[in-house]
Amino acid sequence: MKIQKGTIIRTVILIVALVNQFLTITGRAVLPFSDEQITNFLSMAITGTASLIAWWKNNSFTQSAISADVELKRMKEEEKEDIKSNDEEVDVSLETGQNPNETAGVK
Repeated sequence: MKIQKGTIIRTVILIVALVNQFLTITGRAVLPFSDEQITNFLSMAITGTASLIAWWKNNSFTQSAISADVELKRMKEEEKEDIKSNDEEVDVSLETGQNPNETAGVK
């Protein structure tokens, strides 16, 4: 069994946070950061994360990219309709007792 790297990192961060919280409660400051530095770091982290999330999404600026998005949406809708019609065929065949593969010519 191999433990993932992310699991180890999250566990270490949790332990550091818990130890820091305990030491803060008992009146000892362990982390050498001021409140202002922590606030600036958190603000930067939130801004950076929001920026990455915003650009991860498909941002179409050109006309050809916008057209491609419209075509992709149309294709996805057609795929959903095909899946829905296949589900309806299976439901009808269950009600009638027929094998849907037989009606499609599949043996």
